[in-house]
Amino acid sequence: MNPKFLMQTDNQDLFQQVVRILRDTAVVTTDHEVSRETRLWGALPELDSLSLMRVLMEIEQSFDVEILDGEIDAATFETVGTLLEFVSLKNGNG
Repeated sequence: MNPKFLMQTDNQDLFQQVVRILRDTAVVTTDHEVSRETRLWGALPELDSLSLMRVLMEIEQSFDVEILDGEIDAATFETVGTLLEFVSLKNGNG
């Protein structure tokens, strides 16, 4: 099988998992169309500091990673794509 196809499939699976986390934590509702360019921090009123903590905890549990305080900032949550990049790096795929 083509390694590029495998990487795209893995990236799509990771994207779907991140979107599921955003939906499960009520940051993104089902009526939002979500893409990598979907803006998060400052654009979605549902994403406040409490929901941000829920998202981070869910990422830690779902991907069996530890997120340290100094590893995240507002840029991490700028878009779904920036969050996806962060998760990919934490998950050892970056």
